[in-house]
Amino acid sequence: MSTKVVLKNVRFSYVTVLEPKGFNGSEPKYSVSILFPKTDTENIEKMRNAIKKEIDDVFGGKKPNGFQSCLRDGDAEREGDPVYAGHYFFNASSKKKPLVVDADHEHITSPDVIYSGCYGAVSVNLYGYSYNKIRHGVACGLNGLIKLHEGERLDGGGASALSDFGDIAKPKPKTVDEDDFL
Repeated sequence: MSTKVVLKNVRFSYVTVLEPKGFNGSEPKYSVSILFPKTDTENIEKMRNAIKKEIDDVFGGKKPNGFQSCLRDGDAEREGDPVYAGHYFFNASSKKKPLVVDADHEHITSPDVIYSGCYGAVSVNLYGYSYNKIRHGVACGLNGLIKLHEGERLDGGGASALSDFGDIAKPKPKTVDEDDFL
């Protein structure tokens, strides 16, 4: 069983939602890291309530030894990283392709449109797990995301036409003079 949560006003990082990727020989998955400010009480409450529900449903209301929560503190776990400072974050992944749309609910197919640093909303399923009776926790499955706003790219992103060539004007067509034909 899992608990569905939709979070608004989040920032996307480590975006791999258009093509699955495997890391260090692991099975390829779609994934994203979700960030939101520690001042965002609505998203914090939604996540904490969903985690508590999974602890109640899966572990009988008691966190087992070695419990790992999907919700993490950016200041503690990414010390010195200004992007994560003052934020909570979690990672969500899926073997199945997630829904990825823009503000008009049109499917996004270009990595130039959905990238690390943009903002939107995300739908995830939180679920409790136990692995070999030694690892226990609550993780997040990725259902989908909607991009709502641009943001400063976190992945370097390469050049854009505007940043590289914005000050270069399109050449004006040459005017033809009657004298050119004589």
